[in-house]
Amino acid sequence: MDKMQPPRMAIGVSDFYKLRSAGYLYVDKSSFIKEIIRAPAEAILLPADRERKGILMEFKRVDVRRKETPEKALEKAMAQIESRGYDAELRGAGVKEILQLAVAFRGKEVWVKSKKSWGTK
Repeated sequence: MDKMQPPRMAIGVSDFYKLRSAGYLYVDKSSFIKEIIRAPAEAILLPADRERKGILMEFKRVDVRRKETPEKALEKAMAQIESRGYDAELRGAGVKEILQLAVAFRGKEVWVKSKKSWGTK
């Protein structure tokens, strides 16, 4: 009886023909492109160990056409984290401490504002 071999992982292979012909494992995520584009700009980092910090990040581009300041963009990002309840996923997973990061950028300049919250209320 033949033992089933685990799938081979392709590292650095971007040619689809090579992936298929060599029998590498691949996951087609092209159907998620619309969802990713429409999704809010937040990032959620869920720790494997729930005793460690979970991290929420919201990104905002500083609107120079409207003469927006980096501070205003940071305020908007932090307000969005709080008003949309982005922490619900982390709280639901039992994460004890949550670090909220508002990130504003203008070209290559970046500003960050942080706030801690506790996962269990």
